[in-house]
Amino acid sequence: MKKPTKNQLIIRHNKELGKKHKQEKKLSYLLLTLYKKILSDLVDQYRKAKTGVNAFNYASNFTNTLLKSYNETGKLFSTGIIKPLSLDGPQKKAVNKKTDDDFKLQSTKEIAIVIPLILETLQKDINNAIHHAVNKKSQIKEISKYFNSISRSRIQNISTTETQKSAELKKEVEALSLQNLEYYVARKTWVTILDGRERAWHGDVFGQTVQSGELFIVKDQLLSRPGDISHGATADNVCNCRCSAIYY
Repeated sequence: MKKPTKNQLIIRHNKELGKKHKQEKKLSYLLLTLYKKILSDLVDQYRKAKTGVNAFNYASNFTNTLLKSYNETGKLFSTGIIKPLSLDGPQKKAVNKKTDDDFKLQSTKEIAIVIPLILETLQKDINNAIHHAVNKKSQIKEISKYFNSISRSRIQNISTTETQKSAELKKEVEALSLQNLEYYVARKTWVTILDGRERAWHGDVFGQTVQSGELFIVKDQLLSRPGDISHGATADNVCNCRCSAIYY
């Protein structure tokens, strides 16, 4: 397939970004409900024993929330390659099955990596909320105020980052399924929103192109797609990233 022009890349990226924003809002709502429960439990525990709650008790809550979001987001994203290839029925079925199976497996792995990081941050927030309230006249009110304030940024960060990861993962898995089944070896191009809010080094890699099984080099780090942390990319390269990999 012919490489899209810069304008075509931007148009495809913007369409994907719109879908990502919708999914971010859905995940934000789920996380807001979860954080409200955690605060309620924290307040109850503090009233009873002047102690906090164990963040790791919520591992299954966060895991199930992200699994649901990954699954819903994955259904909305595709490389757009399959239709132009004119595969026959059995071939399409094979690609779809492999894509679905691999996406489910990789989603579980991605979530297993990020959950401990989320919980470690949550525990720090719980501890800081209690510390902030010590010697205050209305401790419960101060705990709630602090926790609600910090939770807003946590929810935004998780929603943006994990929606990005799931959307980009689905496209990558589909492209690799086509490649592994020997139907097509796609290329992918890194596309960045150049609106002044992008990371400078993400702007620098706009247009970088590799084959679907190869890695991008971003700030001297390797990423198979925007949001990828499986090759050791650090948080400043993936958190709140709005880039896309466009396949063709």
